[in-house]
Amino acid sequence: MKKTSLFVSALMLAGALSFSSCSQETKEDANDTIENAGDDIENATDNMDANWETERNSMRDNLNDGVDKLDRKIEEADVKIKDASADEKIRWEKRKTELSEERDELKKNLSELGDRTEANWNEFKSDVNSRMEKIKADLND
Repeated sequence: MKKTSLFVSALMLAGALSFSSCSQETKEDANDTIENAGDDIENATDNMDANWETERNSMRDNLNDGVDKLDRKIEEADVKIKDASADEKIRWEKRKTELSEERDELKKNLSELGDRTEANWNEFKSDVNSRMEKIKADLND
């Protein structure tokens, strides 16, 4: 009977040791998985930050280009105003005012660009892109 008890105790001890070692391996695997997931999330966040920064820089460049184009159109309007008849001057003055207002809006967007966060970026980007398309169409007329 003592041999059986000793044998059963030995089996239980061996089982407990093997279960605890499996459990330890499982814990280590779980910790590795958690660390890998954390690294993946960090990398994804870094990529999102880089993409967002790239979009902001691209938007800044587009806004500056738009302001430059409007400045040139305003200068052209000034030249036409000098050489225009009275009726044409009124039309060119109105056109110059419209161009100046569009340029001022783009400058305002440029100043707001630094205040934008990723949370409100998409709405801002959509508004600016719509404005740029309108200006582009207006300048091509």
